[in-house]
Amino acid sequence: MSKWTLILLIYGFTIGCKSEKKASPQLNIILFGYDSIACYYGNSTELTDLRYGKITDPLFMDTILTNARDRRPALIVLKPGDGAAVLGNWEHLDTLFKINNFENRKIDTLDEKEQKFFNTTSIIPWLKEHEKPLKLFLPKDENEHVVVPSDKTLVVLILNEQEAYAYNGTAVKTGRKYTYEELGLYLGTKKSRSGFLVVLKPGEKCSYKSAVDMLDLMTIHRVKNYRMESPTKEEQTLINELLETKAE
Repeated sequence: MSKWTLILLIYGFTIGCKSEKKASPQLNIILFGYDSIACYYGNSTELTDLRYGKITDPLFMDTILTNARDRRPALIVLKPGDGAAVLGNWEHLDTLFKINNFENRKIDTLDEKEQKFFNTTSIIPWLKEHEKPLKLFLPKDENEHVVVPSDKTLVVLILNEQEAYAYNGTAVKTGRKYTYEELGLYLGTKKSRSGFLVVLKPGEKCSYKSAVDMLDLMTIHRVKNYRMESPTKEEQTLINELLETKAE
């Protein structure tokens, strides 16, 4: 998995790549607010395979991912409604589809039929009207990267649903283990620093729930700049050692 490094504006965000495989119609995901979503294939008239669920429900999200792998949608369209926390939810979903190798993604407004059927409106026109960008470290060009001084970077290795290992800069072995609560308190002391960046690195055996919980932690503690990428070989070795030590 390649690094994620691009800061984007929420409107105008589109990701795409060519595929030689025959793909199914696009997968549409409506974000209602909090953690509730609806998913369907095709157009808003047919609403094929319509499902409702929560992004915090691992079984529901596993089903959505499994169906998407089988149907190989030509495009995944995320459509934020006007409910609470839809931007954070959009970020979580975009992260999820990225790490599962769904490259053809975009963000869009709800059409009239969707707004009427789902009884919600789109937040995107409001964002455009206020011309306020949402700064996110999200994938677009795999080769682009943002250079951040190492002394302002906190690397978080996600171990499981309760613990993480964090270190500053490039000295991997100088860090320590944290519970999510402890890490949240630590982030509270660092987030105000100019240029502070958190790099989240889920291990090979990290669950979807663990990744989502860690992203929630960034939102809860108002960390402005963070991105997710795969661990290096040295970091993955350390993750394995820490997990094995706990299992003994």
